[in-house]
Amino acid sequence: MAIVIDGILDEVNDLCSADKANINNAIFKRYVEDENFANHHEVMTEIRNGQLIPIIDAAPDYGFLKVSQGNCQTNVCDVSTTSSVKKWSPIDYDCRIVICKENLSCDFRKFWNMKCKDFDNMEDAFIQFLVELVSRNQNASMWRIGYFDDSEDTNPDYAGVDGLFKQYEAIITAGGAFRYTIPENAEATIVDQMDLADDRAYQALKAMYDWAAINNTQLLSAPGIHFDLTPELAYNYLQWLQTNKEVNCCFSQTDGVTESRYAIANLNYLGIPINIRNEWQSVIKWQQQTTGATNYDNPHRALLTYRGNKPIGTCDMDAFRSFDMWYERKDKEILIDVGTSLDAKVVVDEDFAIAY
Repeated sequence: MAIVIDGILDEVNDLCSADKANINNAIFKRYVEDENFANHHEVMTEIRNGQLIPIIDAAPDYGFLKVSQGNCQTNVCDVSTTSSVKKWSPIDYDCRIVICKENLSCDFRKFWNMKCKDFDNMEDAFIQFLVELVSRNQNASMWRIGYFDDSEDTNPDYAGVDGLFKQYEAIITAGGAFRYTIPENAEATIVDQMDLADDRAYQALKAMYDWAAINNTQLLSAPGIHFDLTPELAYNYLQWLQTNKEVNCCFSQTDGVTESRYAIANLNYLGIPINIRNEWQSVIKWQQQTTGATNYDNPHRALLTYRGNKPIGTCDMDAFRSFDMWYERKDKEILIDVGTSLDAKVVVDEDFAIAY
């Protein structure tokens, strides 16, 4: 894989002018940092391809005990459960970065403060920059794989596992769980898609919660229950709260201006915490840029579920996040190998509600 750092030395074309540019003076553009993928999911190890997930429904039988017959007779009772299975199918993903410092221009080496013949140095600023960038890209790819990949993708590079969103859609299509439709997602342009109704997020959250309260009350008491929202939807909900709740009741009595009960850091709906999934937004934008589409693919998404109902399966933690770097003396190259091996699963089909 090539290393492309566009524009970094466009104005530097000789060693004299290279002295005027230096990595120590570089300013890095800010991005919202992706959360660590593993920290937000239950990662299950010792998972092999084809391994089954037994799902046993051991719901209580309220007709189990019956009135004694007397006369030394005892009721003979049956104990029964229902079960189903799902199958793990981890897929390997990988990437290799090859760096030959001998091929780097003098200007480039000067910018990164490299020594002239230090080809095997894996501690200089350039290599450390690449290591950090590769690790960040690895984590970003895991968010894409776990949620957005599709085994039937026309691009073979991304035709790996079926991510969680494809599984959610299949369950909804089959008549399971619940979906609230966000009409703005269907708009033909990005501008129109971003023009959310003032109460769109509130209506989505309310619809998902109301469905669970009537049809799946156990979901609302599950450990780790939470909402995941794309950022625009989260801010739409925050603005709705500020407009409808804040004016009369909720500014700090001591401050009244800078502090509010409603803030993005403690956003919740009826006590259920809301996680902002900037990672989803980033993948959706990347997909649009990659395909050249005129609009986004469902840019507004919300999910109500719990941590244990979207586990990630892998062989072991070394396979889950693999990283290796070494110097190949024969070719004067530094090589960085990164990869992952994982699958994602919706375990209990009815234990989620979604909006998109």
